[in-house]
Amino acid sequence: MRGMSTKDKIDITALDQYLDLKENGFEFEGYSYLFWEYIRILKDVKPKYFLLENVKMAEKWKRIITNALGVSPILINSELVSAQSRERLYWTNIPDITQPKDKHIYIDDIIENNIVHTYLPRTRLDYTNYDKSKVNKCIFKNTATQIGNSKKFGNAVRSNGKAFTLRRINPNGIIDENYNIREFTPIEVERLQTLPDNYTLIDGIKKKERYEACGNGWTVDVIVHILKHLNK
Repeated sequence: MRGMSTKDKIDITALDQYLDLKENGFEFEGYSYLFWEYIRILKDVKPKYFLLENVKMAEKWKRIITNALGVSPILINSELVSAQSRERLYWTNIPDITQPKDKHIYIDDIIENNIVHTYLPRTRLDYTNYDKSKVNKCIFKNTATQIGNSKKFGNAVRSNGKAFTLRRINPNGIIDENYNIREFTPIEVERLQTLPDNYTLIDGIKKKERYEACGNGWTVDVIVHILKHLNK
């Protein structure tokens, strides 16, 4: 979110500039500089096809990435193929990418049944700026909330039956008919990313790490949709 820059606040706008700064020992802010490593490898390897994904961003950085790659991005929301609202930009030279067809998948469709859920200690009504009239009281229907980083919950509640974008940390939650909040289970999070159940269940992997893996990943069925265009 800070763009591609050094810790000295020098904006990086071209590969040659990045390589020069790197050679001269400059330190980079965050991880966005890895984009230029991507460009470096792309130029060295010269693959027939490439694909790069990123979050929505300031127009300045979107334009810089577009110029470096030589193609414009397509904005695809994962909600078309999953129960998760997740807008992402995809840059690729695979031709004629279209929007996926809406599969009409909602939170109800990915709920893990017949298990005991642990609810968070306070209900959504304990927080300010919350209008319970906006929540459909059908169990788990149209009721997703975003868990924030400051031990609070997002003020908005989705009204379209979709989960908020999965985060690497602090996975989002759902509200039941009594406005109690619980986290998604690891399997539900996998389903939100259109992964097979227990795909991230590996010996030694903690639940938090399963959330992080899913939150850092792509929505599989979006990538499947993009790659299908290679058949053309």
